[in-house]
Amino acid sequence: MLSGENSKQRLSELCRKLRGGTSVRQFVLRVGVSQATWSAWENQTGNLGSDTEAKLVAFIGSSLDQFRKFLTGEITLEQYLRSPKLEQELSPTQDMSLAKLQAWIRTLPLTEVVSIAITCLETIKESINQLPENDNSKFQLFYNLLSASKRPSNSQIVKMAGKLGIETEDLMKLCDRLFPKEGKNC
Repeated sequence: MLSGENSKQRLSELCRKLRGGTSVRQFVLRVGVSQATWSAWENQTGNLGSDTEAKLVAFIGSSLDQFRKFLTGEITLEQYLRSPKLEQELSPTQDMSLAKLQAWIRTLPLTEVVSIAITCLETIKESINQLPENDNSKFQLFYNLLSASKRPSNSQIVKMAGKLGIETEDLMKLCDRLFPKEGKNC
């Protein structure tokens, strides 16, 4: 189905952009193709069957025509990912699945992703401030964790987990993800 190395290279670029930092194993579950197929696309060794092409196009939310224009080089990756159909589907006024939102965020430049993250934190803070005083303590605690500049100590994490009503191990894993350079030695 793919004609020429340029089409394979463009498909590879698209696949890497969509997947971002998510593992292939996790990502393919959302798209509905096998790990081998996705890896072959990323490594420029695979072809598109009509079934896998349809699944990828459906996941992205574009038209088959736009997808093929991208593969042939008629439009750039940025133009393809910002096509009117995708923009309409990703409009905040439209219903969108979390998977589509995550896929769309992965297509954005880092500066825009950071801007979205900041907006999310600001929205969390505003929502917390609108809660009655006795209802916002858990949310405030969680917000403080997300916006902290360094990893809390293990004893602080144990106390937070108790106050938040979540498993200590889960909160430890979250802290390890939020503060990867600091490790577990706190």
